[in-house]
Amino acid sequence: MRERTHEKGEFQPFEQPIRINYFGVQDIGGKLASFNVHVNVLSPFDPPKDLPQAEENFINVRRASHSVWNYLTSKNIRPVILTTDNVDLLTEQILQYLNSC
Repeated sequence: MRERTHEKGEFQPFEQPIRINYFGVQDIGGKLASFNVHVNVLSPFDPPKDLPQAEENFINVRRASHSVWNYLTSKNIRPVILTTDNVDLLTEQILQYLNSC
């Protein structure tokens, strides 16, 4: 069960680990690890040869190329779109999305 407090921006760690793929250049793994979220940071410029298994895929469109987008959609993957370079905002947006699932 995913839990969060009622205060905006204050989240509790997930009971079970959640694995996500993040196509972007910011290192967000350290901040999300404290919430039991494991991040595979992948190149936003080149499609991966093998896509790691993950519960969710996030793409930062400020950095990602069309070839990465096309690769994901060709595999019927609709990534969650992020549009900021601010690590704190990225972390909060990812946690908000994961808590809404």
